[in-house]
Amino acid sequence: MDFRDLVKGPLEEYKAHLGRALEGLSGADLRWQPKPGATHIQWLSWQIARLEDRWVIGYIRGDEEVWVARGWYEAFRLSRDAWGYGMTADEVVGMPTVSVEQLRSYHEEVRAAGFEIIDSLTEADLETAHSEAPRNPDAPKPGPPVARALAHLVAQQGQYTGNVRFIRGLLHP
Repeated sequence: MDFRDLVKGPLEEYKAHLGRALEGLSGADLRWQPKPGATHIQWLSWQIARLEDRWVIGYIRGDEEVWVARGWYEAFRLSRDAWGYGMTADEVVGMPTVSVEQLRSYHEEVRAAGFEIIDSLTEADLETAHSEAPRNPDAPKPGPPVARALAHLVAQQGQYTGNVRFIRGLLHP
């Protein structure tokens, strides 16, 4: 099996699970928190797309992220630099409300651009490390090799998708 399929397969599976979890949710459902200070489905869904955008388009390819290049930060009424890291509980709660369709559309654009990049990678690219990773700005440099970044992305997507499904289950058992 090709390494690209090992990355894209789980990402597609998580995206399908996320799509089913978002179906039929109201705006109030998207922003419901299991307890004060917890994240909500809208934030988690946004974070799934932002991390993919940041890791694949920004870090691996070194291109301007879809978030900025296509003006999604304006549609979501957040800063160009917003991506979730370091957000306080108040910032998560205060995130402007967006629709399920906006969440899906942003993720679709990220996914299309990201899969083009993943499809273009060679095995030699997997060992490449770039100067800065899209996480804690104080993290050691260089960032992780591309293979590690992709593995991290798959793990993050699985965790966040599971969180979305869990919160939905609490809302609609």
